[in-house]
Amino acid sequence: MIGVRNKIIGSITALPCKGNEKPRLWRLKKSKGLVVYYGLKNDGAEKIAKKLKSKKIAIPLGISIAKTNCLETADTQKGIYDYVESYKIFSDIGDYITINISCPNAYGGLPFTDRESLSRLLTEIGKVKKTKPIFIKMAPDLSDKQLDEIIEVSQKHEIDGFICVNLTKDRENKSIMNKIKDKDLPNMGGISGKVVEELSNQLIAKVYKKTNGKAVVIGCGGIFSAEDAYKKIKLGSSLHN
Repeated sequence: MIGVRNKIIGSITALPCKGNEKPRLWRLKKSKGLVVYYGLKNDGAEKIAKKLKSKKIAIPLGISIAKTNCLETADTQKGIYDYVESYKIFSDIGDYITINISCPNAYGGLPFTDRESLSRLLTEIGKVKKTKPIFIKMAPDLSDKQLDEIIEVSQKHEIDGFICVNLTKDRENKSIMNKIKDKDLPNMGGISGKVVEELSNQLIAKVYKKTNGKAVVIGCGGIFSAEDAYKKIKLGSSLHN
């Protein structure tokens, strides 16, 4: 699977999302990164699914689902229903599906990074007929305990692999060369690009080791060259984007 090109749609939610208020994107030129605060802006699962059904896509198509960015889905059970609704809608679209539990820009934070809530989510997902591989997209700022719990629960629910990683919220990251002033860049959103490269690589290595190389790992974050991609492959990434 190494080197296979794949297309990933920005995370889709059950209901349409207008996204967070502007401004919601800042460039960190020196750090080769972006501060992203879009808040899952998208047209909603039904409308996007309808568009995709009419298209022929020659390369592997990945569908990433997240919970709708609204106050209601900050409730864990309502958030679970929201994920499941999107999962059902895309059951026959795409080549694999990603459950994004790591968006840093939505109501409620990251409620599915502990054993109990993630188990509840994957139990409900498991009640829907599985038609394609399922991946979990993880945050780069997880503690070792959180990572262990996510892997443990995912293995019990026969999740096929992991995407490493999403945006970081750590403003003290040593890879940030720009001086971030809150008056210019409010303390919100997550940071992408070179800033997350080492975090991504570290998580890839940990996941590969903890799963004995049996899980498919998609490396994501800080890839600017073939050399960057090769680093991830050597650490255990099966695919990369």
